[in-house]
Amino acid sequence: KVLNVVVAFLFSFVCFAQTMTVSTAGNHNDPYWLIENVLVDSNFTVYKPILPNGTFLNQPSTNHAGFFQVNNNTGINAFPINKGIVMCTDNVTDVLPNVTGGKTPVLNNPKDASLAGVWAQTGTPITTNMYDFVEIQFAFTASSDSIRFNYIFSSGEYDNYTCSGFNDVFGFFITGSGINGNTASSTVNLATIPNTSVPV
Repeated sequence: KVLNVVVAFLFSFVCFAQTMTVSTAGNHNDPYWLIENVLVDSNFTVYKPILPNGTFLNQPSTNHAGFFQVNNNTGINAFPINKGIVMCTDNVTDVLPNVTGGKTPVLNNPKDASLAGVWAQTGTPITTNMYDFVEIQFAFTASSDSIRFNYIFSSGEYDNYTCSGFNDVFGFFITGSGINGNTASSTVNLATIPNTSVPV
């Protein structure tokens, strides 16, 4: 089986750790290279997603995706992931402490349907505009009967706009047959609070 995964979110990802470096140099800003060489291990075979018209999805290099690494990552305040892919709706260097991009919001039209579904679960009216969207898509086969991804979602606007009409949302969507026992092809958001269907 080939499964498709889409990682997508709106607004900001902000994290703080002992010493973090973020790179978009070389292949570190190529979404497909990051998936194949950073996100997955040897138990996965990764493919470029095929579009309905039979062509491969083109995901150009972007400063909205990069490679991060945390050094001196020990002790009680250790960051829970040592290295991986970082995605940000502004330049990924904005996730570093004391860096602010101050970008002008970009309207996403049309809206991403899967992410809009998560957004609706937050109580955001479906007519509300969706701004600042970033995603990476890939298809894969796995050599085992289960998979696991570690992720962190963070928002630079969380404390300012909680319970307002502005909601930052994140989705980690997997599409394919056999997910959760469903023999038909379906899409599931992996980014939920454990043991619930509540999106993060």
